[in-house]
Amino acid sequence: MLKPKILIVDKVTQQTKDFSSVLSELSEFDIDNSVKYKQSIDYFDNNVYEYIIMDHSCKGSDDYLEYVLTKKPLQKFILLSDSLNCPVDCTFCL
Repeated sequence: MLKPKILIVDKVTQQTKDFSSVLSELSEFDIDNSVKYKQSIDYFDNNVYEYIIMDHSCKGSDDYLEYVLTKKPLQKFILLSDSLNCPVDCTFCL
């Protein structure tokens, strides 16, 4: 049986690498990491993700969010950022 997957869309930093390692070690998930919009689209189109964890302040993140939710409206996202300008209305997430 295939393990469930998580896609992390964020700049590659030591924190991102550490977070991916911790998730891999402590959970049953396979982890993919993506930086660029096109790469994120390719991952999404060729895999099934339980969760997509994304820094919504990354370049192209709004377009990616729209692309994914158009194809799979119930895709689970975890949006992270040090910015308060979330692209999704809070009532949608609640």
